[in-house]
Amino acid sequence: PDFDAEVGALFGCAVTTAMGVLNNNARLGIGESIVILGTGGVGLNLVQFAAMVGAHPIIGVDLHDHKLELARKFGATHTINSRDFNLVEEVRKIVGAAGVDVAIENTGLADVIEQAYEMTATQGRVILVGVPAKGARKPSIYTLPLHFQKLLTGSEGGGCRPEVDIPKLVRLHQAGKLRFDGLVSKRYRLDDINEAIAAAIPDRECIVFRDQRLTWRDFSERTRRLGNFLRARGLGCHQERAELGNFESGQDHLGLYLHNGNEYLEGMVGAYKARV
Repeated sequence: PDFDAEVGALFGCAVTTAMGVLNNNARLGIGESIVILGTGGVGLNLVQFAAMVGAHPIIGVDLHDHKLELARKFGATHTINSRDFNLVEEVRKIVGAAGVDVAIENTGLADVIEQAYEMTATQGRVILVGVPAKGARKPSIYTLPLHFQKLLTGSEGGGCRPEVDIPKLVRLHQAGKLRFDGLVSKRYRLDDINEAIAAAIPDRECIVFRDQRLTWRDFSERTRRLGNFLRARGLGCHQERAELGNFESGQDHLGLYLHNGNEYLEGMVGAYKARV
């Protein structure tokens, strides 16, 4: 009852994925260096979780200065606008010639995947969160270091277990240890869903639709229509998941996180007065 229901929408992907990526995939340790490529909804939460576990330095990379400014507020010690610099060289200037311990790639772009692999230390870890678009150029990497403990792996939602991890996140948020201000950039009514998706795709925004009552059947139908909307535009979605919350709240929220506008979609009902 005392939990902000709007925050629940962020647990559909952005927050839970970031938590799982660091805990389950990267296994980031105290004092390890990390670079986060793409500081959108997932990336910003990766930054704040990396700060929480004592990583250093924490490097945020993006093409948009306003996102890099947010990354600094969330705990990044360094930020790089990759339009302006040779990314691999800049990262090595910060962490040293050996390379970064952990690189987390959120864009799904072949060029960025290659850079993440190149900037990582000989026995470092590269975690791919971004999903490449179907038919996009495939990354090209020198695989020999993989035979000597370097790690390159993909992540499916961070291996998050919602029934275990979301209560932990709620407790952290209620204790004032997590911040989410700035993650929700726009708000739309569900009737304006097409406009919301069109606005979200270029910048990987996190959107909260609010102020409408939905039954579970209505929500399922809207999720189906949204999948058709994306597929008709060649975006596709390899996963569509809806989870019904059980918060005592007067408002209903549907949160959508579009990961890179490509093949990853998660829907979540953040708050209902009661299960329907």
